[in-house]
Amino acid sequence: MVDRHHPNQTMRFRYLVVAFLMSSLAATATAQTWGISSTGQGSIAFSGNGAEELGGLTWAGGTQYYAVTDNEAKMFPITIQVNSNSGAIESVNVAPVVTLAIGTDLEGIAYNSANSSVFVSDEAGPAIREYSIATGSVLQTLTLPPVFAGHRSNLSLESLSLQPGGNALWTANEEALTADGPISSFTAGTVVRLQRFNAALSASGQWAYVTDAIHGDIGNNGRDTEASGVSDLVALPTGDLLVMERALGAVPFGFRIRLYQVDLTTATDISSLADLDGETYTPVTKTLLWEGSFPGNNFEGIALGPQISGGVYSLLLVSDGGGGVQQALYALTLAPPPCTPAPLSGCRSPERSGLAFRRVDGQRDKLSWTWRRGTIENVSAFGNPTLPGGTPFGVCIYDSPGGVLTLAWSARVRAGAEWRAVGSRGFRYRERDGAADGIVNMVMRSGDGNASAALRGKGVNLQPPSNPPSGPMLEHGTEVVVQLVNLENSAECLAASYSSAATDSPDEYKARF
Repeated sequence: MVDRHHPNQTMRFRYLVVAFLMSSLAATATAQTWGISSTGQGSIAFSGNGAEELGGLTWAGGTQYYAVTDNEAKMFPITIQVNSNSGAIESVNVAPVVTLAIGTDLEGIAYNSANSSVFVSDEAGPAIREYSIATGSVLQTLTLPPVFAGHRSNLSLESLSLQPGGNALWTANEEALTADGPISSFTAGTVVRLQRFNAALSASGQWAYVTDAIHGDIGNNGRDTEASGVSDLVALPTGDLLVMERALGAVPFGFRIRLYQVDLTTATDISSLADLDGETYTPVTKTLLWEGSFPGNNFEGIALGPQISGGVYSLLLVSDGGGGVQQALYALTLAPPPCTPAPLSGCRSPERSGLAFRRVDGQRDKLSWTWRRGTIENVSAFGNPTLPGGTPFGVCIYDSPGGVLTLAWSARVRAGAEWRAVGSRGFRYRERDGAADGIVNMVMRSGDGNASAALRGKGVNLQPPSNPPSGPMLEHGTEVVVQLVNLENSAECLAASYSSAATDSPDEYKARF
């Protein structure tokens, strides 16, 4: 797995790419991202019916999943029950194996409901094949772009995901192809190719993705067992793509899993480039959604599961049980972006409202918003956020650069134990760490002419809107709009529009009416 060929030109180029990527991350980690949370359950070990070294997992509807192993041509049907409120794993049952007609090192798997089949990626070859679930026979083998023939041993097509609806199939090599530069190191990541196939399963786009560096030397001097690469992908119903990075390193010791959402908007389609070493191109930008460290679990597969309460999705990681680590599952939840690209229409308006956003030093950043003297006829407009899996809320701030309202900032506030009822008229949210994008307090009350809402945010998770240093926090071409949205029923939303600002500097915005 080790390639110590590190040409100076390649390394210089890689640093330029990484520098560009990091600056892009700061500029593009905006509100239109999904949110990932752990259920807090921890790793759930499982076994049965000969299942071992499972590296890929896919959901096939209901409680049915399929997994593939990386040491034989085998697929295991698995029944996994997740809690419909929390997303926690309630039970796991491995059914007898389905023997596949061919395969050597199976890593990625994607269920195809249109054909009662699965697509499977094989690192050996490499290859992507479609198999019958019923018989294990090969239905077809996809045509890969020739560039993937230049893969490094055991660092090839580790990942596979089919977009719900079948509009796109995605794969990627784990670490750089031989013509694209060096593998990952302790100071820099590696460049891989995100490959898309269209609904007809023809190659239809390819983009460069730069992984993170390895998190420290485990023991021997230099890279040997350490690594950092792309181990799986998740194609979402909206067309968004999540990338799972797996790294093995020393600080902290063990496997580090990072889940990123990628943005192809400004990236170069590199389909025509036979090698990336020395070429000029723009990689995708990426936004970190979740990170976990695991000394005893080699999580390398991920599966988008059913939609559960509150509009969120189940998301499961699977750990390969080989090499002395534990075969296990890990439950996450995946929440859609809380805000629409433009403001909703028909929201309730108040007689009085104020917005204040202040950037200090990250630790002491602050947000406050009030909505007063409005009418909300019934407390049912708020749903019930006190229940696990109950009503979540979105907080959306829209700016108007060039006179066009666009989303500038957002937060998603989940239902759960942080909420309590306030009499018979409303609810209050309190969470001092600001885990919900910096929101620490929110209160909503119904009433006829005396309804109100207020929220406060602070701390490192707040991340105020950021324009160039010389510009204002919000450009305010025509107005700034704030909306508080019931995410179970978006018709129930509160809004305030500010036609002018009392203060609009790079580090502070204030407006009221």
